Amino acid sequence: MDANNPDTTLLLILGAEEFPNAGLQGSIAFANAVRSILTYFLSPYGYRLPQENVIYFFDDELDPSALDRTIRVELTASLARLTAKGTPATDLIVYYVGHGSFDEDRQYFLALRSTDSKNQGISGLKVGPLMRSLNGVAGSLRKYVILDACYSGEAVRFSQSSPGTEHIMVGQMVRSLERQGSAFLCSSSREVISEFLKDGSNTKFTKALTDVLWEGSTTRPSPLSLDDLADLTRERISIGDPLASLPEIHMPEQGPQKVAAVRLFPNGPRPAAQRAADEGMSARIQAKLDQLERETTEKNKERVRQLALQQAVLDERRSRMLAEQEATRKGEEETLKRYSSDEERVFRLAAESIHPVEPDRSLLIAWLGWNAGEHKVKAGAFRFEAKEHIAEAGQRKYYASNIYDQIRKEEKSGSDDTARTYRSHWVELLDSAKNEEQIAAQLIEQAEEAECAAEFYRNAARDSELVSSASAEATATSVSFEHRIGQLLYPILRKVQRMHRMSRTVKSVWKWTLRAVVTLIILVLVVTCMVTSQDQIP
Repeated sequence: MDANNPDTTLLLILGAEEFPNAGLQGSIAFANAVRSILTYFLSPYGYRLPQENVIYFFDDELDPSALDRTIRVELTASLARLTAKGTPATDLIVYYVGHGSFDEDRQYFLALRSTDSKNQGISGLKVGPLMRSLNGVAGSLRKYVILDACYSGEAVRFSQSSPGTEHIMVGQMVRSLERQGSAFLCSSSREVISEFLKDGSNTKFTKALTDVLWEGSTTRPSPLSLDDLADLTRERISIGDPLASLPEIHMPEQGPQKVAAVRLFPNGPRPAAQRAADEGMSARIQAKLDQLERETTEKNKERVRQLALQQAVLDERRSRMLAEQEATRKGEEETLKRYSSDEERVFRLAAESIHPVEPDRSLLIAWLGWNAGEHKVKAGAFRFEAKEHIAEAGQRKYYASNIYDQIRKEEKSGSDDTARTYRSHWVELLDSAKNEEQIAAQLIEQAEEAECAAEFYRNAARDSELVSSASAEATATSVSFEHRIGQLLYPILRKVQRMHRMSRTVKSVWKWTLRAVVTLIILVLVVTCMVTSQDQIP
């Protein structure tokens, strides 16, 4: 099947040149490999991929979780943009270059710039979650995953002592995919590791792959498939070094269409002599690569700043939560000191049950004090939860403000489709922030009602006449003391609820009045301008 259409193809670039905290050796060869791949895909003599179809995360500082979220956002925006242009995406090529290894749980991961040797299982990019995210956002696209991953010395020793680990790696990757629409081209088999060129100018696999992409084959039909690329790359590598690591194709169970057989890549877009002579084109490709790197650097700075702000908010919320939990714990300890479980059972039975004769007044007073404490704790819990929702609303408004800045940038640059996608997300964030604020307002009202009840119980415990009269009335009418106290509390709570409704009504009336006044002022100004312009007409 011939499917070569650069306008409907997306390219996702992952990996890193350096791994400062992972204990893995960095190399300029990784960066050169990315440059050679991008040169082919962006060149008008190569794949002819539009630059906006590249999603670039090479040398990104994001951790796997943040990277996953950002990839989903970027990929969703790209899909929407292509659909709006009338060229909906059909193919997604994922290219990773860097280190691959196994963590302490024998799970395969791809190293990122943010990977930490102390927790590789968390800070390494797992292939399974990555593919689930890609399938979730772009499940209808054919996916071609090209992995140029080498291993550290420890990973080499591990793979040599356990010859089946490569199959484990492939099995983990394959199980993470859907039944159709995906294929892997891996740079090495389980017996050997991936390698650099001796001069460090590129990795051996990517150098052979890009040569094949540029040179093509006179014995193969055009365009080339991923199967063709694997065969031709193996031939090219084995000519120079029969013992070198050879690439392999791995595929999940396919449907009617075998993705590795789809003819996606042009067959020999131009000969080597013409490529070498095209210095001007190389300079333009280099400018595009430099632009991508500059954009990535700026994105990294902004993301680091946002992550720091988010972490500060999370730390503040965590400290507040711990303080509230500590206060609750101390309150519970005081309660346990004041009453044993048997004592609590006695006074609660005295107050919450129906008795033929009046119970001991001291038990009823104890119950009132206990209830005051319970409602105070409940009020504190409501207020704490309200603070959480207010903080969440503030955070979503902050994200919305950042997205609004991005909307203005996209509108100025003429990217209307991308701006519409961001605007939709901006509206969703504002709506969710408003919902969080409404929930917080309801919780605050519940906290005020609980505080009012706590104050009532506290005052009732001090009023011996009220306790005596309520106890006598409860016995005479065959109801519990708790029921009678509830009857006394009900009108007080109703008053508080009426005040809340009145407050909401006043706010609503003020809001709509303000809107009406603003609308009226705008109408007056418009009419004034129209009258003035008519008066000026001769």
